[in-house]
Amino acid sequence: RTCTAQPLRLAEDGSRLCCACASPPPLKSAAEPIVDMKQWLWLARSLPPSPPPSPPPYLVIAWPPATTAALLATLLVCMLTVLYLLHRINTRLAATREGGEWRGTPTTRFSPRLLPHARSNLCDLTDGPHATPEQLAEYAELSVRIVADALDYIDADGSERHIAWQRRADSGSAKVWLAKLPDSPIVLIKAVVARVRILKIERLAAYFASLNSTEAMRHALAKLDPLFRDGRVILRVQGSDDAEGGAAEDEEPLGKTQVEWACFAAPPPLAPRDFCWLEHSTFARARDGSLLYLSACSSVEREEAPDLWHSMGYVRGEVRSSGYIFKQTEVPEEWELNYVVQIDPKGIIPAWVVNLVATDQASNAVAMQQAVAERMRAEEEMRPNAGAPAEQDVASLDEGESDWTSVPLTEALLLRNGGVTVFSLGQLASGQTVEWRWMVASWAQAKLAHVECQLEMEALAFDSGDGAGTPAERELPVNHVYTDREDVLLHHCSAHTQASAHHWLKWTRNRSLLERLRWTGTRPLTIFLQVRVR
Repeated sequence: RTCTAQPLRLAEDGSRLCCACASPPPLKSAAEPIVDMKQWLWLARSLPPSPPPSPPPYLVIAWPPATTAALLATLLVCMLTVLYLLHRINTRLAATREGGEWRGTPTTRFSPRLLPHARSNLCDLTDGPHATPEQLAEYAELSVRIVADALDYIDADGSERHIAWQRRADSGSAKVWLAKLPDSPIVLIKAVVARVRILKIERLAAYFASLNSTEAMRHALAKLDPLFRDGRVILRVQGSDDAEGGAAEDEEPLGKTQVEWACFAAPPPLAPRDFCWLEHSTFARARDGSLLYLSACSSVEREEAPDLWHSMGYVRGEVRSSGYIFKQTEVPEEWELNYVVQIDPKGIIPAWVVNLVATDQASNAVAMQQAVAERMRAEEEMRPNAGAPAEQDVASLDEGESDWTSVPLTEALLLRNGGVTVFSLGQLASGQTVEWRWMVASWAQAKLAHVECQLEMEALAFDSGDGAGTPAERELPVNHVYTDREDVLLHHCSAHTQASAHHWLKWTRNRSLLERLRWTGTRPLTIFLQVRVR
C-alpha cells in the first residue's frame, strides 16, 4: 500500500520522507511533474530496465534473374555502342589525316580506312635488296628446318621428338591440340580441319606462289587475319628451291622462298606488334608417303626491317613456327588442313598470359578453309578447264574470241566496314571494249552485301568543268548481265571506252542494317575477277 501520512520530514540528505514509513510520498497523478530530483532518481531505479531498441530493417531488393540478365545485357550494349562510336571516330579521323588520296587515284593499294596508322618508311622501300651468300645459306638451312618441323607436327606420335599433344576445345570446324616444347615457354598450337575440297593442288600451289608481291601479300593477310594492318615483301630469294635438289618436269611445281615484314594490331592498351619472317612454300612427302603442300615461316633479321619501337611504337615479336600444311587423304579431292603456330609477342606480356589465349589463334585455320573454299569455287565456276593462273591481270584478246578459260583469275578485296575498292586497268585507248566477269564466292554474302560495280575513267581537266586543271572521275555506261544459278551469282559486264585515259573498275559495298549491327563479325569480301580488253 501507498502511505499517505502527513507531515513529511526532511532526511539528512535533504529529501522529504514520510514520518510513518520513511518513504517518499507518492505522486498525486501521473501528470504531476516531479520537482524533487531525489524522488525522480528513486522512481528511475524502481522501474524495470527497458529492452534495447531493435535495429532498423535492412534494405533487401530481390531482383528476379531475368531482370538481372536484362540489366547486364543493357550495360553490355551501352559499352559496345561506345566502343563502336570511338571506332568510327578514329576511322574518320584516320581517313581525314590521309587526305583521301586513294579517291580518284586508280590503284589496287589499300584504302586508308583499312590502314588507320601512319605508314613507316619500310613500306616505301623500292624492290631490289639482295642477300649475301651467308644469308642465302642461312635461308636454305632454315627452309630445310621448316619442312622438317612440319613433318614432325603432322605426325601422330610426334616422330623422334615425341611431341605430347593435349586435346583442347574445338574452334568451329577445327580440332585444336596444344603441346609444350622444352626449348620455349610458349606453347605450340595445332588446329586441324579434316576435310578441305581442292580440285587440283597445283592451282592452290600456283596461287600461293603468286603471292610474291607486296600488294598480293597485303590482300592475303587482310583476308585471313582481322588484326593485320600493313606489310611488305622485302626479299624474294632466288635459287632457294634449287638448293633442295629441284624437281623434274613431271613432278609437282616448286614453291617459293621470300622474306616478309608485317605489323598487326593488339588489344588495347597493348602496343601493336610487327614481325619479320622467312616464308617457305613447297611440296613434300609425309612419313606415311602421302603428298604434302606446306607454306610455313620462321623469324629472321633483316636490316631493311629494323626495330620500330622508338619510331613507330611497334614491339618486335618472334615467330618460332607458323604455317599451313595441306595433307592428301585417301578420298580424292579432299585434303587435311593443319595449321601450326608458336608466336612469342615479346614485350611485357608474361608467358602464362600468352599461353592462356594461344588457342584463339586456331580460328585462322577456319579462315584459311573458307578462303580456299572460295578460291576453289571461283576456279570451278569461272575457269573449269584451266591450268595454273597466269601472271598478268588483264588479258588482251583477239576479236571474236569468247573463251574465258585462258583469262587469268584475279582478286579484289572489299573492306569489312563498307566503302569502295578499285582495280586498275591502266591506260586504255578510245573505242576499246572492256569485258569483265566477277563474282563473290559466297552466294549468301553476295545477296546481303549489295555490291555494285562500275567502270570509271580519269577524264581531262575540262571535263570536270571547274577550270582548276584537276582530273575528274567519269562513269561510263555499263551493260550488266548476271547469272544466278546453283547458289552462284556471276556478273558479266562490258563497256566501251570513250577517250584515251586511265581506267579502273570500282566496287561499292552498301552494308545492310544487319551487317551494321554485326560490324565486329563481318569479313572482308573477296571479289574474283576476270578482265579482257579488245
